[in-house]
Amino acid sequence: MFFVSFWRAAKFSFQDIFRNFWLSLVTISIIILTFLSTNVIILLHVFAEEAVREIGEKVDLTINFIPEASQIDIEKVKTFFKNRQEVSSLTYFSPEEALLRFSEKHKDDTTLISVLSELQENPLGATLSVKAKNLDDYQILLEAIENNEELPLKSILTKNFRSRQTLVSELQNITQRVTQVAYGVSFLFLLITVLVMFNTIRIAIYTHREEVAIMKLVGASNIFVRAPFVLESLWITTAAFIFSLLLWLPLLGALRPYLMAFVSGSFDVVYFVLENFFFVFGYQFLFVLIINIGTAFVAVGKYLKV
Repeated sequence: MFFVSFWRAAKFSFQDIFRNFWLSLVTISIIILTFLSTNVIILLHVFAEEAVREIGEKVDLTINFIPEASQIDIEKVKTFFKNRQEVSSLTYFSPEEALLRFSEKHKDDTTLISVLSELQENPLGATLSVKAKNLDDYQILLEAIENNEELPLKSILTKNFRSRQTLVSELQNITQRVTQVAYGVSFLFLLITVLVMFNTIRIAIYTHREEVAIMKLVGASNIFVRAPFVLESLWITTAAFIFSLLLWLPLLGALRPYLMAFVSGSFDVVYFVLENFFFVFGYQFLFVLIINIGTAFVAVGKYLKV
């Protein structure tokens, strides 16, 4: 009996979709735009997180010691950083290694290289490269150095924070503004989806109002009356979801070479989407489906009172 009732409700819902074909097409188009705008938000968020992560990996705090710094003083500074919970890694370069790195970095500056070659002694001291767990931790470390009276600050020549904080802040601000606009557009499309779906179901019910009234008079339950219209919202949402995938995945594949130019080769946006398929698309589908089914329930409510 259940399967017979379901088949009748499904058949009725399909007939109604094709009977109001253009209205159904508009509804599907609006839902597709809702899905696409949501995917843009997810893509922006993923790329912003990846870009900030890559920039963070290139930031470090460099402690340059004076050439006369003793090994005891250097070890004190190294121990200080090793005991800090903000530090993720610590790299030490001896004066000789520091000179090699400096020469390699400025190898194109012939004047500087010639001056270094004429010097009889190494003008550089040891170097300590400190990487923090988070970008905000660098400022904490700098303040901790200044406020620690036990550190041999006289042995520290410079404290260079190769900061890309400004770039990160600008990136985050731009991403935040774009995301806010994208959220606004998505909310607008979602609101339009609710209104269009509501009117689609109301028109379908109005067309069959006499049939609904007769079904209620002969004792049909509210669930039986609602079923065709709820199924109609299910078919429309599913069709919109499938079409949005058919549009989004090829578009993402076509944009892939251009998107990869903004991040390192280790991050593949298409692989990320496929790996997190359910998270990226499943929750979208469930969310929009619940809203559309809820809209159908509300739209049918008026005609259940006979």
